[in-house]
Amino acid sequence: MRQNKPAVIVLGGGYAGQMALARIRQSGLADLTLIDAHARSEQRVRHHQHLTGQRSAGHAFADIKGIRFVQARVERIDPHYRLVYLRDRAEPLPYDYLVYALGSQPDNRHIAGASVHGLTLHGEATLAGLPARLKELAARKAPVSVVGGGLSGIETAAELAEAFPALRVSLISAQPLDRDLKPDAAAYLYQSLHRLGVEVVEGERVREVSAGSLELASGSERASALSICMAGMQASPLARHSGLSTLADGRMALAPDLGLPGDERIFVAGDAGALQHGDGRLLRMSCAVGMPLGAQAGDNLVARLRGEPTKDFAFGYVFRCLSLGRHDGLIQFVDSSDQPGTRVWTGRRAARTKELICRYTYVLPWLELRGIRALTWPRSRPARLPQPETSAA
Repeated sequence: MRQNKPAVIVLGGGYAGQMALARIRQSGLADLTLIDAHARSEQRVRHHQHLTGQRSAGHAFADIKGIRFVQARVERIDPHYRLVYLRDRAEPLPYDYLVYALGSQPDNRHIAGASVHGLTLHGEATLAGLPARLKELAARKAPVSVVGGGLSGIETAAELAEAFPALRVSLISAQPLDRDLKPDAAAYLYQSLHRLGVEVVEGERVREVSAGSLELASGSERASALSICMAGMQASPLARHSGLSTLADGRMALAPDLGLPGDERIFVAGDAGALQHGDGRLLRMSCAVGMPLGAQAGDNLVARLRGEPTKDFAFGYVFRCLSLGRHDGLIQFVDSSDQPGTRVWTGRRAARTKELICRYTYVLPWLELRGIRALTWPRSRPARLPQPETSAA
């Protein structure tokens, strides 16, 4: 008599969730369900391009063979009874094993008015109609502000300035833009932003976003017809709402094999989990780390189903890459622990490389979901469980 396969639920269809789903699906050992609020995959690394009317590839989750897809928002999970509760559905879904890959979202909690008057690039649905609005603002030579000087903020400011030269684009950052760059790379970054007409404001924190203006912590006020808030990222709050212990940014501290300590039924992948690198810093939220985390979580869950030992996650960084519009870019090579080295690529060479990487973020999960193990990654450093830094469940 044929035995039923264990029920495995993957929460989240982002980069990490798709990779975990693919690896588990390839084993044929589980009855697989994917839950995501969206019907299609999205290329989050291209959201800033959508502001200028560009589009990116995606595929319908319902078309993935060999799985069940449920389009819904997750309200909470109950690890004790192994249940997933969904919004607008009376009955929870039971699981035997769970992959938690709900990713991250913009964190603008410290900026008053950001949720009302600011814009966040969080899902393609939030970007509908913005190219037309930006075109209208450009016709008026209106001021537009990008709040946050991380990689995404820099890319967004450059993209807007290139596509809409008449816009008065400002990039406002509490930290220096070059904090993770060597001097040559930093000089090129500032020169490129200057060439595009981006006003860079460093060392200033935005206190409040209002309709048509920004108030800075220094007390000054700046006109801003549109304020794009990208000052930080936090993991999905679902883990905390479900009573799981998290760090201050909402991530869950993971065992080295990406399991949730104390619960052998849950693996965590992508931006939802926190692991320390060799130098003590947490692995940063990014697709560069997220896809390997997803693949390893999936492989380890399969190993558990087979009764085999799981493997600890190991990873080494290679570079940080920036698009500076469609025809310029910057790649800062780093060592395995993400510290900048002396090697830098700039200009069209860097832009072409960044474009290729963006294509890989779509193609690799697509191939894996068709049974081709296409993803490999540098594994030079083992990751470890972070020291408890608090935030409680």
